Amino acid sequence: MATTLEVINAAQIAALLNPPMVNLSGAPSVASSGATYFALPMTSRLSGSGNITWSSGTNPSRVTAVVPGTYAVVGTITWPSTLGTNNGRAQIQVNGSSVTNTKFSTAQGSSGNIASSCSGLQVLNAGDYLEIYANQASGATISLTSVTLGVWLVSLATS
Repeated sequence: MATTLEVINAAQIAALLNPPMVNLSGAPSVASSGATYFALPMTSRLSGSGNITWSSGTNPSRVTAVVPGTYAVVGTITWPSTLGTNNGRAQIQVNGSSVTNTKFSTAQGSSGNIASSCSGLQVLNAGDYLEIYANQASGATISLTSVTLGVWLVSLATS
């Protein structure tokens, strides 16, 4: 059985040795809407390395890939007790429209904080960006207790 080897260049080797990654956090508000999902802005960079971009001033909800490849994606949301008995929903989107295979479980409110999380793999091209979108229908805008988004390159494979 013949094996095909792929030749990678110095920039690709550097990306694998110092993989692009970022961990972000925030505590944004989410307006009440039965069907509309809102992008959640992040406010602080917990850690990061390599060639991946995020700006707290310009598009603070977006993490943009510079190196094409397969990325691990992890997100968490802690919903406040003001969610009541309503559902809180969230999803990760690529380029503001394509829902990824990485989805959050629906959280239903209670007297305490409820966390939901997601993780998965997502192929990104250079310039693609990821965002967490959320929606809830409590009848009022609520401030999330916390939101985190972690993104890091795990492979140069793009298919």
